Amino acid sequence: MREKDVIQDNQIEEFLNKVSDLKNECESNENTIVAITTERDDAMKLSDQLSENDEDRVKEMDLIVNIKTLETKMTDAEITLLANDEELERIRNNAIALTQEI
Repeated sequence: MREKDVIQDNQIEEFLNKVSDLKNECESNENTIVAITTERDDAMKLSDQLSENDEDRVKEMDLIVNIKTLETKMTDAEITLLANDEELERIRNNAIALTQEI
């Protein structure tokens, strides 16, 4: 009977050691899950910030394109104004020349 008790005690001790190892492994896995979840959440926040920055960059690029378009339109308008000024100057000179002839 004593031998049976010793064998049973050894089995119980082995069982308790395995349970303890499993408990430690579960705690380790739990810590890993928490770390991965935190890292995932941080990555999602960073991704959101990058998306916002990407949207801001797209808006900024659109703004630059709009500015360039406006600058081109301004340049075209300035060229047209210069051409109109030259035409007005030509008409004025012609009018002066006609009045001097009369």
